[in-house]
Amino acid sequence: SLRGSLKMRINTRTLFIIVASLYIFALAIPFQFFKFEGKEVANVSISAFDVHLEVIYAGLQAILGFTFGLYISNFQKFEDQLAAQTENEFSNNFSKTVFIITIVFAACLIAIFCRDELFASIQGYTDAWMVAFDASLFGVLMQSITISAALILALSLSRKKYTLSVVCGSILLLFVFLMNDKNPFLLFCLALGAGFGYFKRMLTTKLAILFIIGSAFLLIFVKGFSYYQGGEDIVSAMQLGYQNFDITSIDPAGPYLAIALAFSRPSEYLLGLSYWLDIQNILPKFIYPDRLPTMSVVFAETYIDDYLPGKGFGFSPIAEAYMNFGLNGIILEFVIVGIFWGALWRSLRRSLGTALRLSGFDFLLLYQVIGYYFIFMAFRSSAFSFIKMSIQIFLPFIAVSLFLRFIGFYGKVTNLQITQLKQS
Repeated sequence: SLRGSLKMRINTRTLFIIVASLYIFALAIPFQFFKFEGKEVANVSISAFDVHLEVIYAGLQAILGFTFGLYISNFQKFEDQLAAQTENEFSNNFSKTVFIITIVFAACLIAIFCRDELFASIQGYTDAWMVAFDASLFGVLMQSITISAALILALSLSRKKYTLSVVCGSILLLFVFLMNDKNPFLLFCLALGAGFGYFKRMLTTKLAILFIIGSAFLLIFVKGFSYYQGGEDIVSAMQLGYQNFDITSIDPAGPYLAIALAFSRPSEYLLGLSYWLDIQNILPKFIYPDRLPTMSVVFAETYIDDYLPGKGFGFSPIAEAYMNFGLNGIILEFVIVGIFWGALWRSLRRSLGTALRLSGFDFLLLYQVIGYYFIFMAFRSSAFSFIKMSIQIFLPFIAVSLFLRFIGFYGKVTNLQITQLKQS
C-alpha cells in the first residue's frame, strides 16, 4: 500500500545521506558501470577517470564520519527535542519583525550603496556571480534578503498567514528569474517543506515517491535554468532542459568533477591548510579585501583555463578532505564537521533563540530552512563553509534584535517576560 510507513523521518542525518547520494553515489555508480562518450562537464570527460570506486568508498566514509560526529556532539537528542515542539507553544511576532526589518534595511543599503551592482547582476548569470564575488557587500545584503524572506515564508505558512506567505514566496521566485540564481528556489522549497510541516512527518511510501518525482523535476528544472541563464526564454529553456537531460548535465556533476580531478591528480597532503584559508575568509571581502582566496577558488584557478567567478563547476568537501588527508583520512574531516555542526546549532539555540525570542517550534522552522540549506550548499563548497555562512546570516539578525530592544520593542509578551529579557 502507498500509505505504508517507511519508519523514517527527514532529519539532519537522513537528509545528509540523501544529499550525499545525489552528489556522490548517483554519479559514481553509473560512471563506474557505463560509458558516457561525448558527454563532458566543463570541457572534461568524467568517464575518462578511473576513480569512481574510490569515490563511492569516500562517500561512505563521509556518511559514517558525519553521523559519528553528530553522535559525539549529542546532536540527535537535541534535534529530537526540537522536533517534539508544536505550533501551540508560546511564540510572538518579534522574530518576524526582525526578519522584515532586515529585508527593508538591506534593500535600503543596496539602493544607496550598491545600485550599480544590482543593475549589473540582472544582466546574466556570469555577471551576477562576478558582482557577488567582487562586491561582497552586495552579496551579503542579497543573502540577508533571501534568507529573511524564506524564514518569514516558513513562519507565516505554519500560522496560516497566507498573504505574507505569498509576498515572501514571490520575492524568492522573483530573485530566481531576475538574478539568475538557483539558491532562492532551494530556499523557497525548504520554506514550503518546513512551513507545511512535511519535515516532521513520518516518511511514507507515497511521500517517498512524491519526493523522488519532485527531485527528478527539480533536476530537470536546474538543467533548464542553465539554458535560461544562457539567454533562452523560460519556456524554451525548460524544453531544452528536458530534451538534453542526462547524468552529466545535472547540477551535482560539477562538484563530482572536482572530486574526480582531485582523486586522479594526487599531490602532497595539505594537512588542514585549506581550513586555515576558510578561517581567514570568514570576514567578508568588503571588510578584509586582502584576504587569501578560499580553497575552492584556488582549485578552480588550477583546473579551469581562463577562470572567472561564475564559470566554475563547484567544489566538494570530499575533494577537500582527500587533498588534506588522503583517501583513508576522509572520515576524519567529516567527524570534525559533525562535531562542529552539533556545537554550532546548540550554541545558536541559546544565543539566537534568546536574541530573536524564538520558541522551540520557531527555532525548529529556522533550522529546517537554514540548516538544511547549509547541507545542500556544503556539497558544492568547502567542508566548513556553513560556519562562515552562519556568521554572515545571523549577525545581522542579532544586530536588528538589539536595535529593537534598544528602542523598547519586545513583541507581544508579558511584563514579566519583558523584565526577563531586559535582565538577559
